[in-house]
Amino acid sequence: MAKITNIRTGEYLKESLRIVKEKGGECPSSELIKEMKNRLNLSEYEKSLNNSGQYRWLTNFRFYSIGLVKAGLIEKSRGLWILANKDYEFESLSPEEILNFTVESYDKWNANRSGEEDSTETDIEENEEPEILMEVKPDDIRFQELMAGIVSCKIQIPPFQRSFVWRPSDIRYLLDSIYRGYPIGSFIFWKTTRKLPHTRNVGNINFENREITQGTEISYVLDGQQRITSLFAAVKGADIEGE
Repeated sequence: MAKITNIRTGEYLKESLRIVKEKGGECPSSELIKEMKNRLNLSEYEKSLNNSGQYRWLTNFRFYSIGLVKAGLIEKSRGLWILANKDYEFESLSPEEILNFTVESYDKWNANRSGEEDSTETDIEENEEPEILMEVKPDDIRFQELMAGIVSCKIQIPPFQRSFVWRPSDIRYLLDSIYRGYPIGSFIFWKTTRKLPHTRNVGNINFENREITQGTEISYVLDGQQRITSLFAAVKGADIEGE
């Protein structure tokens, strides 16, 4: 079965560092992506679309590029990639060594963070032309389906979402709106069969040990985390850290 290997992922990261350095230490994200596509000699599999309508190589690169930021090698600001550590001798390292360094840096950051907000670094940066063919489909979801989806891990909070920040008064207003029959807004989910290596807990309940069969469609919460976490905590009796 075709796949993108760790070595290939490391080649993405190394080439991105090389391009930013060649551009004088700064490069617009859209220009970086186009330059990488020209240099990497992508296979048909890498250029194919995944179940979310995104190019496989680009999804892979965007996700693992978070490690470049956490390792202090790259800064991202308003669609611009900036070489943060110009003394880092990445050319002497193999692609796999670069990947391992960035993954370890991400894991250390992820283990040490506590309640800090995190920007969605895998999002398409400002002014970058999106290379996606994503289908947007409005749909209804019943309350019991929402709760059951969380318990079964078919609805998950992705790692790039910020921490829970609502106050108890915000939760009370939400529940009061539901009681009065007021609309509480829509939720936005990213539906994909791809399993992210890290997810955030809902309340104080860790669902990461639940088995998800390969190929199962997972709905990652892109908008609505605060409301969904509040509802789940209220109904299931889960504690919310800090509350």
